[in-house]
Amino acid sequence: MTALSLLSPVARACPWGSRTAIPALLGQRPDGEPQAELWFGAHHAAPSLLSDLPGSPDLAAAVAADPVGELGEASLDGHDREEAAGVPLNAPHRARVPLGVAS
Repeated sequence: MTALSLLSPVARACPWGSRTAIPALLGQRPDGEPQAELWFGAHHAAPSLLSDLPGSPDLAAAVAADPVGELGEASLDGHDREEAAGVPLNAPHRARVPLGVAS
């Protein structure tokens, strides 16, 4: 990918959330559900949408379809180095593993 895409976050319902704050932030009508988080990213439970692309694919699918084009060769090389070095997936200094990219 050579251009930036507009990410649309996913609002996550949480019992302790506000019923109005996140919808107001997004310029949306409240749906009555309490929301406490906006997720921006490729997490499998709630990937952001690339809202300016045809069909609004999700970020995880876009990365899986073209990891080098979306993330860049250097990012994938760094992931491969960490895998080879045995850096644990939950290490705080580790780069995050792209979804859909086999190690």
